[in-house]
Amino acid sequence: MNFRTILKIIFPLLILVVAMFVAARLITDRPQPEPVAREVPAVLVETMTAIREDKTVIVRATGTVQAAREATIVPQVAGRVVWVAEEFTAGGFFSQDDLMLTLEEDDYRLVLERSEADVVRAEVELTKVEGAGRVARQEWERFGPDLGDGAPPPGQEPNPLVLYEPQLRQAQAAVRAARAARDQARLNLDRTKISAPFNCRIRSENAALGQFVPSGSPVAVVADTDSAEIRLPVRVEDLDWLRVPGARAVIRMPDRPEQVWHGQVVRSLGEVDPHTRMATLVISVADPYGLERTEDLLVSENAPQSHLTPGLFVEVDLEGVELPGVVVIPRRALREQSTIWLAENGALRIRSVSVIRAQGEELFVLAGVEPGQRIILTSLTGVGEGMAVRTTDEPRQ
Repeated sequence: MNFRTILKIIFPLLILVVAMFVAARLITDRPQPEPVAREVPAVLVETMTAIREDKTVIVRATGTVQAAREATIVPQVAGRVVWVAEEFTAGGFFSQDDLMLTLEEDDYRLVLERSEADVVRAEVELTKVEGAGRVARQEWERFGPDLGDGAPPPGQEPNPLVLYEPQLRQAQAAVRAARAARDQARLNLDRTKISAPFNCRIRSENAALGQFVPSGSPVAVVADTDSAEIRLPVRVEDLDWLRVPGARAVIRMPDRPEQVWHGQVVRSLGEVDPHTRMATLVISVADPYGLERTEDLLVSENAPQSHLTPGLFVEVDLEGVELPGVVVIPRRALREQSTIWLAENGALRIRSVSVIRAQGEELFVLAGVEPGQRIILTSLTGVGEGMAVRTTDEPRQ
């Protein structure tokens, strides 16, 4: 290999080595850039201020209205209906002792007259026997010891028949029986007039003018208008928050929430439904028809409302015990593992809290937050302790 050939090989390699050396020197000698710190902007969040207050537990449930009591009107005597009250129809209202209908009374009046005559006869007979007994006693006291054979020894009472004692008891019994028959006849006559047993509304009626009504045949079913009841299923755990009996109740219809009735828990049925695991409370509502009123003054607090009639589906808010010194937060403020976020000096802090009661969209917090602290309501992702935040009332930095 001659010199020229070697030079052709070595010269390009030399140029390449020199170029690499120059490039490496340029890279080594260039100035390094200054590091620049990038500031992460604070996240804007919505907050609320924690306030301690006394809150009343409200237990909400639904139920159906029914009459507090019902009765079936059954006449105790038979007869033809000769008079019927105008209100004696389904939906009609009666006050206690108002006359509802009258049965024909002629037969019962005649029986009463005969019974009164029997009483007079029995009393006359009793008078006769009493007189005869007195005469017999007087004769015995005068002549008894001198009556000869068969007379009792001196100092002993004579045979009761002599003094009319059995006859007297029989006459007295006859008077009592006659008077009892007279009283029964008078009672049967009174029973031809059928009156309302209590303040009521006619649910159904089965008697008309001129109709013959047998004894013991129902003529009407009536429902109480003084009060109504609501059977209210509630969760067993809610019973711990309520006074049973005694808890106040506010009743509304779902489609007419502006109409309100007031009632009270009067009792519990004392059983838990094995299928639903619910206990049943009974709510009493006074004057469900708004009838207790005077000319110018509404007496009942439920009077201005429309009728709370049986069969209505209602919502009931039960007032329970009072919880003193709790912080009320919305459900959306509660985070995973019973924690909340606080905004403190521009930083996010995570705190565990103790929720004592959940009520609708509100949570009652007993511990873990202090009055005046700012609770974050905004939902965020990638949250960490110390994350920079600013509230809506703070200026942008």
